[in-house]
Amino acid sequence: MGDDFAVNDSCEDQIADLGSLGFADTAPNSFAGRDEGVDHVEPWYRDAIQTGARQVRPLPHHVLDRINSPSALREHLLGLLVSDIAKTGIDHRRELNETVADLMRLILRGWPPGYDWHPELKATLMDLLLNRLRDSETGYWGERYETAAGTIQTLDLSLTFHIVSYLDGAVPDWPKLIDTTLAIKDRRYPNGWQSTTGYANHHDMDVVELMRLGWPHASETQRAAMAKEIGLMLDWCLSRSLQPDGSFKISPEDESLETSYYFGTAFLVRAGYFDKARRFWTDREFPEAAAALKAGITIATR
Repeated sequence: MGDDFAVNDSCEDQIADLGSLGFADTAPNSFAGRDEGVDHVEPWYRDAIQTGARQVRPLPHHVLDRINSPSALREHLLGLLVSDIAKTGIDHRRELNETVADLMRLILRGWPPGYDWHPELKATLMDLLLNRLRDSETGYWGERYETAAGTIQTLDLSLTFHIVSYLDGAVPDWPKLIDTTLAIKDRRYPNGWQSTTGYANHHDMDVVELMRLGWPHASETQRAAMAKEIGLMLDWCLSRSLQPDGSFKISPEDESLETSYYFGTAFLVRAGYFDKARRFWTDREFPEAAAALKAGITIATR
């Protein structure tokens, strides 16, 4: 990370620099995203406002000036869309994914308070998301790679999840997107659902959320296929991942004990395991869910 973007310990210092806003230099002059930073900043401001703080002091967010014009935003995101690894040695996939996720939350939600976004930036970002970055043949988003044989379009589950979920499902070509999601179920992440060992709660959470948002747009055949796959993912989670004490077995995909708990719980919540009102895909009953929820709360509050 460059000298201008040192990560500091204090909240206000973090908010003011690149690292806290979710960006880190992974390549020379890059603008790569880290979700943890925006996850930290946005709730801090929101809580201050909701608790009646007399003043939420605007802090300098100079790093955002780099992309705070329609032309600069287009140049930056389109520059990340295509990787030429043979030429540069850099794969922009993760950088594109996390930068898009962070900028969507910041620009579309008008965060951080006090920062003067260009008035045309929301429209520019939406045009990029729906018309320039998206693959219209599959309904998916993904990095493109220059090869000797030409440009290859990839399908990225995580990037697609971030865009579709942050837009609350307001995306084109849902029938294509659903078919693509089902078609890649056996492929390795990020081009499919599978981890090195099979299912993973993190990826399953992404999949079930895409299916939830796509459910109103799906055909009966698509709904039947999605319900089958959610049932398989849920059965795996309950039998192989969820432990009797309410914790989750750590998999190679988990970065920590905390993330294993977060993604396991998030998957179960989004699948409607604990709440019948969220169980969009089935009429199955889960009488053991209340005990599992109690165990999970107990271990989370130790």
